[in-house]
Amino acid sequence: SKFRTQLGHLMESIAKTRTRYIRCIKPNPQKQPLIMDLKSTADQLRCAGVVAAVTISRVAFPNRLTHETAFQRFLCLVDDEEKKKKNAEPLPVAVESLLGGLLENMKLKRADGSTEPAFACGKTRVYFRTGALEHLESERLVA
Repeated sequence: SKFRTQLGHLMESIAKTRTRYIRCIKPNPQKQPLIMDLKSTADQLRCAGVVAAVTISRVAFPNRLTHETAFQRFLCLVDDEEKKKKNAEPLPVAVESLLGGLLENMKLKRADGSTEPAFACGKTRVYFRTGALEHLESERLVA
């Protein structure tokens, strides 16, 4: 039928594009102007993942790179023997151990004596604390 053909073309067109997700936030369940239901709005933001994204940013991880980009960019900062070891490891493990060694001296020291690394590895990206990426880039320029 004509509808099925048009729908098929539309689905093909959508599959070829890089889709973006847009989330509209309703300020109140009644959809009335000048009324703000803070609990409902916060729940919508939490469900959309916005709260988690803001939390990561607040923890001072302003810079991020994909695992692959970070690995390729900073592998030049280790010796040849270490490069061979890292290339044999799965990418997320290799990135975490590579950056762990390179940023050892930039760990954040807490009041209780514990330390936190200058980066955090997610599923596909590496998040850097303030100053950590700049430090690695300056080391790379010298290398």
